[in-house]
Amino acid sequence: MNLQERHAAQHFARFSRLYRGRERGIWERGRFEVSENNGVFLPEEVLTAERFVEHASGEGRSYGIHLLDAQNRVNFSMYDMDAHPRTAPAPEMLRQLRMLKPLVLHMCATLYDIGIARENLLLEFSGTGYHLWLFYAEPQPAVEIRAWMSRALVKSAIEGHAFKPVRTEITATHNGDKVWLPLRVNSNQGNRSVFIDDLARFDPGDYDQRVDFSRLDAVVPLSRERLSEITARLADVGDAVGGARLGG
Repeated sequence: MNLQERHAAQHFARFSRLYRGRERGIWERGRFEVSENNGVFLPEEVLTAERFVEHASGEGRSYGIHLLDAQNRVNFSMYDMDAHPRTAPAPEMLRQLRMLKPLVLHMCATLYDIGIARENLLLEFSGTGYHLWLFYAEPQPAVEIRAWMSRALVKSAIEGHAFKPVRTEITATHNGDKVWLPLRVNSNQGNRSVFIDDLARFDPGDYDQRVDFSRLDAVVPLSRERLSEITARLADVGDAVGGARLGG
């Protein structure tokens, strides 16, 4: 086990506490499967430390999970701000990623304005875009999280980008939204997913591809009290659900 893999194993407990979704059931995808929507669902499997090490190594399979738990609650959510198409030639993808960054900074500023602190936000470069991850000190009803996230997106005046959760309940035919977990190598572009410390200075064409696991330790999940304050600040803002591309 190399140094990167040892670091991944050491941080698995923290990672799995933050990224808690459905109790059982994971998505698995091979290293060279290029579509973002493919993969195999393993309904009785869980993300183990061994799987996480393989995922974070970028050399093997990658994994995803469903957000909703059995009570239709979420422990985390995310804004998904991607460049399109994900399979664009590398020079065009890089141009789009650099053009996209000011919008991501604007979305961050909107979140700060409604009461979210930098320590509540985990920023990720996904390889084809940027993910803004938020975590909760205790499970929250998905319908409530969707409502405030939708209103925050409207407040930002940014169009054409996604957030999750959009689906707010498990049904007989659907397990809710799934997310591919961070720290993998993106199969479309071959770029390593990494956490971002300083987004303003981050360059998607020239960045350190070593994973900074310390960002996991810096995250402070949002309390129920803080969420109530955020919701109150967005009370007069409309809901974007049903608008442009939501949910990916």
